[in-house]
Amino acid sequence: MNNGLSDKQLKEIVNVLCQYKAVDKSVLFGSRAMGSYKKGSDVDITIMGENADFTLAAKIKSHLEDDTYLPYFFDVISYNTIKSDELKEHIKRYGKTILSGENNIPNGWVETTLGEVVDIFNQKRIPLSTKVRNKRKGIYPYYGASNIVDFIDDYIFDGEYLLISEDGENLNTRNTPIAFIAKGKFWVNNHAHIVKGKYPHLTKYLGLYFSKLDISAFITGAVQPKLSKGNLVNIPITIPKSIAEQKAIAQILTAFDDKIELLQAQNKTLETTAQTIFKEWFGKYQIGDELPEGWRMFQ
Repeated sequence: MNNGLSDKQLKEIVNVLCQYKAVDKSVLFGSRAMGSYKKGSDVDITIMGENADFTLAAKIKSHLEDDTYLPYFFDVISYNTIKSDELKEHIKRYGKTILSGENNIPNGWVETTLGEVVDIFNQKRIPLSTKVRNKRKGIYPYYGASNIVDFIDDYIFDGEYLLISEDGENLNTRNTPIAFIAKGKFWVNNHAHIVKGKYPHLTKYLGLYFSKLDISAFITGAVQPKLSKGNLVNIPITIPKSIAEQKAIAQILTAFDDKIELLQAQNKTLETTAQTIFKEWFGKYQIGDELPEGWRMFQ
């Protein structure tokens, strides 16, 4: 996160915020969140929470400026008191979460960042134009930002990976999933990040986690929304410390996936059977032919 604050300074800010239980979430916004800060820029922070009001914001500002050695002025505001829709939109689009739900983490779980728990394979991506793909039709899925966009004659990945949208309006609208599991042999273009959990069973868990996660604070670009690799690795992730618990969650998710695939296969079989019966019953009958026994015409 390019905000002009050292890791030590950011940690000190977060430590101050953690002392106030009414703060459920804190977001850095303004020039430091956008990377356009100057040497003497203020540190703009909004605090969120049901009881995070104006008085608390003023108290935190005083704490940061008077009781620490941080060489900055702070603008701390309560999100609940913001009346400007433009400011709210700015925070939603450009804000960077620096504190999120630490008081709500279950026992035995830990909050970290995505970059700490996954390996990223973006360097292996190879985009292919429509013209090239038309000459290379095959059996292997070719993935884009949100789904399979084609099938071609070769693959560059083999295994189970999590694909996360890198750009596109769908990052904001989420009409289709922004993260999904890709299994087997496949190809990926440069519109999706490709990650794999560093621990067993973590990839599938992260797939579900991302389906519920609000990442709006990490998306940049007003015209073309983008989730950069730099922002991706800083997204807060809450995971079980226990490998056994990770495995148990993954097994439950796998069971659901298997059930869904089975139902989809059954539906396809039923659809094929229905089409066969339809053709058998109606395909042989032409207008003017004698009706089969037991049939009659309605007008």
